[in-house]
Amino acid sequence: MKKLGCAALVAVLGLMIVGCASTSQKLAKKDMKNLSYENQPGGDLELINETPYDLVIFAGSIHRNNILGGIHKDGAGSVRSFDFSSFVSSKTGAFLCRAVKAEVYETKGGYVTEEDVIFAKLVTYGDNIKSSFRITGEVGGMAKLLFENASPYPVELRLNGTTGPVLTTLPPNVKEKYVYVDYNSRGYVYYPTYLMYDRNSGKMSSISAKEEEGLVSRPARENETPQTIIVPMPNSKMYGSRVAYLTVRNESGRAFIMRNDNTEIFSQNGNTMINSGETLTFEIDAKEEGSIYRAINADFRVGDASKRYVKFFEGEPTLLKAGVEYEISVFNQNGLVKAVIDNSSERVVEYDLGSQLELE
Repeated sequence: MKKLGCAALVAVLGLMIVGCASTSQKLAKKDMKNLSYENQPGGDLELINETPYDLVIFAGSIHRNNILGGIHKDGAGSVRSFDFSSFVSSKTGAFLCRAVKAEVYETKGGYVTEEDVIFAKLVTYGDNIKSSFRITGEVGGMAKLLFENASPYPVELRLNGTTGPVLTTLPPNVKEKYVYVDYNSRGYVYYPTYLMYDRNSGKMSSISAKEEEGLVSRPARENETPQTIIVPMPNSKMYGSRVAYLTVRNESGRAFIMRNDNTEIFSQNGNTMINSGETLTFEIDAKEEGSIYRAINADFRVGDASKRYVKFFEGEPTLLKAGVEYEISVFNQNGLVKAVIDNSSERVVEYDLGSQLELE
């Protein structure tokens, strides 16, 4: 009788497990059937998918209730906006946007975890901030890297240089985070950039490793065990700010693209164009002792060269120092566009435990 009872219990448990798996599969199929790839023009987050995979996008942690929508692989439909307003409760904040291959989500019946994430990016919001980020085609390959983030900060992994493209963003204090790339027998060099977001001011600061402090590793193939790459707690000797912060207030009445000579400068939210009435913070390479810039300019996109391009600071050589924020006003004076530095101050980089990520 006891044997029959045990056998019956095992059978019941088996049916329960099968039932749970079946339910999960049904939910995953429902998620994929209802997954919207439609652009949401009013959304504050734009993504550009350069990978060869359709992706499921999450606001925060990997859970079916956090699905923002889908985005098609590189080609038609690979650029779209997402409206995340219903996912956040506060007026200002930050969260990690994550991407999982749509095929993986469906195959695993929705049982996806942080291990399945191929791309993540820190998104800040508030005061009508709009963000635009590229999901680089470098991610999603069959080879893998293994990272440990030993810091309480979100950490961007930049490829082949401190200002290189962002491969992905490691969550704070994560012990095992796989990053998927194409195999390269010569390996890659990765540079961590630590992100510090201050909810009170809405400002984001960053510190990076020096060029000589890059992390080097060859990705592991499918049946190989990857080397664990530890991203350490930053210290002042090895890490520091590598950029100057240009906080630009555009009161010129026209939109323009920020440039250094012919190179577009990206804002912290991934934009190069700033609309009239907006205030955006742009980052430009700089050294602690200062870097001289002579050709920072506004590109208004139309008109002849004399009106289309307007040099900042009247073309005078300007010293910009790493870790310093420069508050710049761009305005129209008697028909001429002017750009002046109103104020400059060193950014104090501190970790604020009250500025934890949302939706985790």
